[in-house]
Amino acid sequence: MKTLFKPLVGESAWFGVLGVGYVVWAVIGAVVLGMRWVDYVPLGVSGVLSLTLAIGMLVMGLKQRQPFAMLAELRIFVVLVLFFLVVTPVYWMMSHEVTGSVALVLTFMLSAMLTLYLLINAVRYDARPEDRRQADIVEGAGELGFFPPRSAWPVTCAVMLAVTLLGPVFGWWLTILGTGLGLWAIAGWVYQYYRGDYAH
Repeated sequence: MKTLFKPLVGESAWFGVLGVGYVVWAVIGAVVLGMRWVDYVPLGVSGVLSLTLAIGMLVMGLKQRQPFAMLAELRIFVVLVLFFLVVTPVYWMMSHEVTGSVALVLTFMLSAMLTLYLLINAVRYDARPEDRRQADIVEGAGELGFFPPRSAWPVTCAVMLAVTLLGPVFGWWLTILGTGLGLWAIAGWVYQYYRGDYAH
């Protein structure tokens, strides 16, 4: 199998190995070592989740009719998902600290959400030159996109958000004022290049 042919099949192996390891670890901990349920249940859940990701990526990869290259940024988020999938249950087992564990779970879910979005795009669209190892430099020539020359709206939105969040401290009238002006600032940011010199 070529390096870039059906890369999801190769990536799924990492999740599969990790999932099997977690399930085995949970079974040994529950049956042999007599661990408490708060220790082996997170391991078992993590193992099932990892195996689910592995099977999903494997099926998706095998369904591809033609070779495709994984997006460069998708590989980064796959590594992040693997990292948090490893760290989260281990952190819980070693610390039993709720706040940090919840933060790690939410970070894992965010990484998984972005991975799913990038995965859908990787399958749906053709590979870019930066996603293919055989690509030539000349393939990346041409217009890359529109980049704003300048804009005051991001700062305006930040100020309105600060005013909104100061409401619970100094008075709810600030929250109402900040929300109203914040909607105006967001609209200005979204539609700034539909008028004026840089309209397109």
